[in-house]
Amino acid sequence: MTDKNSNTNYYSRPGNNRDPINNDRPDTADEIKEQTEAQKVKSESAVADLDGGDLKINPKTDRNKLMEVKNLHIAYNTDRGKLHAVNGVDFSIYNNETTAVIGESGCGKTTLCLALLKLTEKNARYLSGEIIYQGDEQEKNILKLDEGELRKLRWSDISLVFQASQSVFNPVIKIKEHFIDTVRAHQRGLSAKKILKRARNLLEQMQLDADRVLSSYAHELSGGMKQRTLIALSFILEPKIVIFDEPTTALDVLTQRKILDLLKTIKEKNDFSLIIITHDLAISAELADNVATMYAGKIVEYGPVESIYYQPRHPYSYGLIKAVPKIVAGEGEEGLTSITGKPPDLIEIQEQCSFAPRCDFASSKCYNTIPSLNNIAEGHQVACFNYQEVPSIKDGSHVQNSD
Repeated sequence: MTDKNSNTNYYSRPGNNRDPINNDRPDTADEIKEQTEAQKVKSESAVADLDGGDLKINPKTDRNKLMEVKNLHIAYNTDRGKLHAVNGVDFSIYNNETTAVIGESGCGKTTLCLALLKLTEKNARYLSGEIIYQGDEQEKNILKLDEGELRKLRWSDISLVFQASQSVFNPVIKIKEHFIDTVRAHQRGLSAKKILKRARNLLEQMQLDADRVLSSYAHELSGGMKQRTLIALSFILEPKIVIFDEPTTALDVLTQRKILDLLKTIKEKNDFSLIIITHDLAISAELADNVATMYAGKIVEYGPVESIYYQPRHPYSYGLIKAVPKIVAGEGEEGLTSITGKPPDLIEIQEQCSFAPRCDFASSKCYNTIPSLNNIAEGHQVACFNYQEVPSIKDGSHVQNSD
């Protein structure tokens, strides 16, 4: 895989030392105590056993901030002028938590997450803001890193699973070469045997026939197999943050179910953070700890998944949840609902709430003032003057996945 802007492999960074996945889990109280003490030592030394090929779980730590986005503004240069895809975004990513970014197509969520690795298109301009990453060393502002520093960061500290897995792999080399090239781009001197031992471990945990996959070309794998292979590849250098862009798009429901179960299993065992970009509310409800609702380039609501889906406080979040069709509607309940109107033109930025023309709760203040993102409860933020008028959702059936 190559950087869009440089044709260089960005899977990698020299010297990584985190191991995200492990099959060995303690069964008794004594084993738990013994493993906990051992894990403390491993955490302090932070030395990965890549040479041995065994993947050992990192101990989970207390909540701490891995990344902080501050007042981020990104615009694309177009023939009509600057298109403000990200317009003053603030949010944080915490250790061992999953954050889902939801919203309609065109709301800016993919641009936002590509910006976390500075992988936006060439016509994108970073107008202002910071993306502070708290790595093993001192904190870094990703927007200030040069290309060499970015290549060290990408795929080792932060990896990205692209939406279109069908077009990600190089069609003229076998899958095993992708794993070998990715590791060697950062950790020179490792033998192919040691790299492939780890790759087999990861692929087997993805419920794949590792030997068959490694010896195949991309066109010889199904869409679901390629998606799971790409997920395995995203963990080969033990990143601290993994970004999934629409992880189940274009997959059948059975394959979607399998991938979601795999992600949950990996997440339960290991110490890393996930960012999921999706318009599928059921996926975010099932996997996420926190949800960020994005509209017209802004995060309009952020909070714990239970708060967002049972007691949304922004009219747009409420509208998205109500628009999800229910399999069975109770007596007296509304049928399928939708959000009226259309998103605003992101070239013409107005001094008003961007959702006001589509909002059932808008007041005169909404049409002459831009609301800021404010705390309304612990961990729950909303950019709305009339958030108290937004009703609660009766139950979670709108966004529950059915097995």
